[in-house]
Amino acid sequence: MDYRSLNEVGMAPANREDGWEISGPQQAGFDPEALAAIADEIDDDQHGDFHALLIARRGRLVFEAYFNGYDAARLHDIRSAGKSFTATLIGIAIDQGAIPNADVRMLPYFPNFRPHARVDPQKEAITVRHLLMMTSGFDADDADPATPGCEDNMLKSDDWIRCGLDLPMARAPGEQWVYAGVNTMLLAGLLEAATQGPLIDFASEWLFGPLGIDKFHWQRSPRGIVAGQGFLSLRGRDQLKLGQLHLDNGVWGGKRIVSEQWVRAATKHRVDIPNEGHAGYGYQWWRMTIDMDGKGIGCFFASGNGGNKIYVLPSLGMVVGTASSAYGKPYMHTRSHTILRRVIQAAI
Repeated sequence: MDYRSLNEVGMAPANREDGWEISGPQQAGFDPEALAAIADEIDDDQHGDFHALLIARRGRLVFEAYFNGYDAARLHDIRSAGKSFTATLIGIAIDQGAIPNADVRMLPYFPNFRPHARVDPQKEAITVRHLLMMTSGFDADDADPATPGCEDNMLKSDDWIRCGLDLPMARAPGEQWVYAGVNTMLLAGLLEAATQGPLIDFASEWLFGPLGIDKFHWQRSPRGIVAGQGFLSLRGRDQLKLGQLHLDNGVWGGKRIVSEQWVRAATKHRVDIPNEGHAGYGYQWWRMTIDMDGKGIGCFFASGNGGNKIYVLPSLGMVVGTASSAYGKPYMHTRSHTILRRVIQAAI
């Protein structure tokens, strides 16, 4: 474990000159002993697959703890939490005019893939907004391996974009929310077409660079396109920056990176989610309300397999990041949500 002892845990995190302003947790309104207790419980967790907990409040990094061999310099695969980074890049491209708006249709961005298989009026009607909201109507459901577009099937193909474009339709666009990474992979391909260059270059220039993220790894498809649906590896502090960017309505370090209009649109409750413990879904961001002793606290968050989260709690001015490799484990998301609740309780 890498965190200060109970006697020192009230001190501010180290200043690494990575863009974060630093504060001690007590100055930010936290009970240091409560935070130390959370870290002790994580350290005692028998699973041994939780890697990092970071907290920012009022624009400052106030707490970071690493576990099970991880430290501040090590990259961690945040899986589908990377979808929220892809959505942010869509917003930047719209801000710049490379994509006119979220209601433009998808297929015209893929002329090199013509003829498209199974084209019908429903497929022709799919827009960027449908992909962002997971309401494209494709026969794709990551929770159902029987669907041709589930992520496992896409990953087995040698062309992930072609796999998505050629999927049959199961329903009309906009009719139903169904979680499927193929939607976000198509957003990655669409971004490359719209910006006329590799997505990794666009991301580095307009998002990672301005956020001070100079070390990362983003898996690519067999055809070399960034896996927009996830598999992004970051340091814990850099993971947390996306949450702070959205808490501050698109500004980091005094510089605007994405428009406030986009941030509000992306994090808005747009779709109700069936059979989930969340309130809804926006543009690749999840929504939920946390009940704390009868008081509802609104939260939007990026979420990845394994329990990887970037929680943003606007009413508390707080961002909380968790990194965990409990991939596919039944406790992965519950554990991160429980830690979040404990962090909220630690706020004085």
